[in-house]
Formats: sequence, structure tokens, C-alpha cells
Amino acid sequence: MAGLAGLRALMRRSLILRVTVAALVAGAVLITVLLGVVTVTIRESVFSDKRDAVLADAMERVRTAQAVLDAATVTSPDEVAFLAQTQVTSIRGSSAGAGGVGVALRRSGSESSSVAINDLSTDSAMDALVTHDITQAVEDAPAGTLAWRPTQVPASIGTQGGSGQEPGVLVGTRLSLPVAGQYDVYVLYTLAPEQRLVTVASRAVITAGVGFALVTVLGVWTVTARVLRPVRQTSLAAQRLASGTLSERIEVRGEDELAGLATSFNTMAASLQAQIERYAALSTVQRLFVSDVSHELRTPLTTIRMASDQLYAARTEIEDPLARRSAELLNDQVDRFQTMLTDLLEISRIDSGRVELRVSQEDLREVVRRVLSAVEVHVTASGAQVHLDLGDQPATAQMDVTRVERIVRNLVTNAIEHAEGSVIDVFTNPQQPITKEFISALLSNELPAAFRGGKVESTYSEDAYLLLRLTFLGKSADDPVIAEMIRRCNDIEVTLLFGNLDQIQSVPFGRMIIGLRGSKEHINEALAYLSQKDLKEEVIGYVRRSSAAAL
Repeated sequence: MAGLAGLRALMRRSLILRVTVAALVAGAVLITVLLGVVTVTIRESVFSDKRDAVLADAMERVRTAQAVLDAATVTSPDEVAFLAQTQVTSIRGSSAGAGGVGVALRRSGSESSSVAINDLSTDSAMDALVTHDITQAVEDAPAGTLAWRPTQVPASIGTQGGSGQEPGVLVGTRLSLPVAGQYDVYVLYTLAPEQRLVTVASRAVITAGVGFALVTVLGVWTVTARVLRPVRQTSLAAQRLASGTLSERIEVRGEDELAGLATSFNTMAASLQAQIERYAALSTVQRLFVSDVSHELRTPLTTIRMASDQLYAARTEIEDPLARRSAELLNDQVDRFQTMLTDLLEISRIDSGRVELRVSQEDLREVVRRVLSAVEVHVTASGAQVHLDLGDQPATAQMDVTRVERIVRNLVTNAIEHAEGSVIDVFTNPQQPITKEFISALLSNELPAAFRGGKVESTYSEDAYLLLRLTFLGKSADDPVIAEMIRRCNDIEVTLLFGNLDQIQSVPFGRMIIGLRGSKEHINEALAYLSQKDLKEEVIGYVRRSSAAAL
């Protein structure tokens, strides 16, 4: 009893021991599998030995028959036919001890003698078993050798009679008949006794294996359920904790590693709950502060707004140019301050989860024009010049106009404040060749010039190139991926159509378009190699090179 109690205590404290027990039980399952393998091996061995015995018996019967035929002194067709029938019957009788159940004699396809006898069979069912496959095998076999094929023997052949089919072997070779020439003889052997033996052995092994497997499965299930129950409880508790149930805790049982895990989980959950509650309180205070400040600023801003509007409306009556300019600047800055206050209020709405998108169909060109009009004073003060090229075609889209305007305003303001030079171009359709080249190199969405106008197809074509867009980032940008692919897959033609290499915040960044041409198998081999590398690959499709480019 003391030993049993000690073992239980050890099991409670040692996860490794429990896992070991589970592994031992799983090993029992492996033994069952091995028993199955042994059964299959036995079956193969039995049939292999029987096949060798059948071939040896058939060779002996054929040699005996050939000796009798060689010693015969027959001359007429009838005598030859009688002699052949005698030997067919003799082979059938002498082979019965080895499982022979039927014999057939057929004229060889290559025999051209003018003397011929009728085909002979000990059973009419033999005709269906002598197929073209075995006939051709006998024709191709060297002289004095046997050809054989596994077959299914009708149970009606032989002395037993019945229905159904049994496994068997059909053996064929050449016999030389006096006067009539070359004939093929086929001897049919049944493997039914061996099949019954293997069936009985298999059933015994399977029965024992199933019983053992059931016991093993029960043991594995029991041990695994007991071992994994704390892990499953921990997983469920973690899911509930992640869903927002911060008070979730795990019951600690025992003294083993899982008990330590439960204790650590509870400590982590308590700390996480305290931190989240603290941050939630701070967020609430911050949100209330931003909202209160925003609302409190609206009152003085309204007063300043009214005074600014009065000054701005009467600016033409102000004689002092400096004072008139100050009134204009004051109006602009009040507008800007009002916009900033609106943004601050929106931030508070976002933090409280009450923000909503107000989507409408708008022309982006009009948005850009409004933004440039709003920052006109800023542009003038900076001394910069803005060139506007928005094209003739509308650029409509579903958008929240207020937020899109804010984004565009930030972009333009940053360009005014931080861009080098005094000219700022705002465009939707680049006109300068260098700009077009830069945009094309940046996006690389257009087909290379040699393939423009060609139809992009998804199916393989022998005279078409498979175009691939490859993107490299980081260390992979310096790896010789293409060179290694050419070395490995030297049966395909690789054409470099586009490539560039740049840096994004000191991180190498490259894009490339290549064309692959060759057999479908070799192209798939190259694609398999690229999929293993640290890069992004995009299949454009199969495109034929344009005739103009070819010239």
C-alpha cells in the first residue's frame, strides 16, 4: 500500500511520468500495426512459395509431355490430334497433386505449318482465361521457359464444382508437336487451399489485434484524458480571459508542473486584470478631459469667431496694410483653430466608440481644390508655387469627405513645410517621362513593353512566356535566387524583363518581372523552387511576345 501511495504521489508531481505512460500505451498500438504487417508478410510468403512450387510442377509436366511427343512416330493429322489429346489429359491428371485444375492447347500465332489440329481444353471455362496478355507473354518468352499470370479461377473448374471465383495461377509455354509444329500449352493451378489457410491465419491475428487495440485505445483515452484535463481547463480559462472575463481563475490541484502552470496563470490573470482596469480608468479620465476641454473651448472660440468675422468683413475699410493683413491672417487662423477643435472632438468620439463614417459619392478633384483653397494663405506665406494637374476625367469614389479632406490637407501642408524647392506639383496623371518611369517602377503593374497588347492567359502554352512578378524584402533582396533557379532548372529559358532595387528606411527592397519558357513540368519545377524562398511571387499569366518586339 505504501508503494502504491508513493506511485500516486509521484504521478501527481511528475508530468513527464504521465506522458511516459501515455507513450507506452501508444506503443501497444504500434505493436498491433506490426502484427498487421506480419500478417501481410505471411500471406505474401505463402503465395510466393506456392507460386514457385506451381512453376516447378508445370515445368516438369511439360518436359515429360515433350519427351513423349518427341518419341512419337505419328504422321497423319488424326494421329497427331489423338497424341495431343492424350498428353493434355496426362498433364491434367499428373498436375492435380500440385493444384492443377485445367489444361488448354492452342496453336502458336507464329506457326505456319499446313497441318493443324483443333484447340484442346480439359474445361470449356479455360477459353476465357487464355487472354491476349498471357498469349503474348508466351510468344515473347525464350524457348524452354515459362510465362505466368495471376488469375481468378471459376469454382466450376475441376472436380469440386460450385460458384464464385478463387485465386489461381495460369502457366504457359511452348510444345512442339510432330508434323503440326509449335503449340502453346496452358496449365491452370488453383490457390484456394492457400487462400483458406491465409484467411484463417488473418482472422486469428485480426481478432487478437482488434481485442488488443480496444484495450489499448481504452488505456490511451483514459491516460490522455487524465493528463490533458488540466491543460484543457487552462485553455478554456485563457479563452474566457481573452473574451473579457477578467475574473477567470484556475483551480490548483496537486503539486506537479501543471499545478505550477495554474498558479502562474492565476498570477498573470490577476496582474492583467489590475492593469486593464487601471488603463480603462485612465482612458476614461483622458476621454472626459478631451471632451470637456473641447466643449469649454467652443465658448471663447465662438466669441473670437464673431470678432474675427467682423474684422474680416471690414478689412477693406482698414487703411493700414499691416492691420488689414493681420485681419486676414486672424480669420485664417481662427478657421484653422476651429478645424483643430473639430478634430479634437472627433478623437474623443473615436475613443468612446461613437464615431461613424459619413460616406458619399464625391469627386476627389473637388476635394483637392477645396484643400488648396483653404491653405492658399499658407502657400503664399511660404513663397511656394502650386501646380495643379487633375486631368479632365472625374475621379469619383465613395468616401467620408471630411476625413479625406483632412488627409489631403496634411499631405499638402507637409509638402509646403518640408519639401525642398519652391514648386509643388499636385497631379493625378503624370506627364513627364521621368515621373511616369518612377511611378511605373514603384508599382510595376503594367506589362513589360515587349508583351503589351498580348492576351494574358491562365493556361499553359508552349510558345508563351509565364510572367512572374517577384518582390524581395530585407536579406532576401541580396540572395542570388534567380541565378540558383537557373542553375537548378537549366531546361527552361529565363528572361529578365524588369527589375529595381531600393531601400526603405535602410531595409533593401526590390521588385522584378521575369519570363519563363519551357515545358510545363520544368516551369512547375521552377515555381516549386521559388515558393521555398523568402520572397513574394505573383503569377501574371502566360503571354506571347509581341511581333513588334520580336522584330
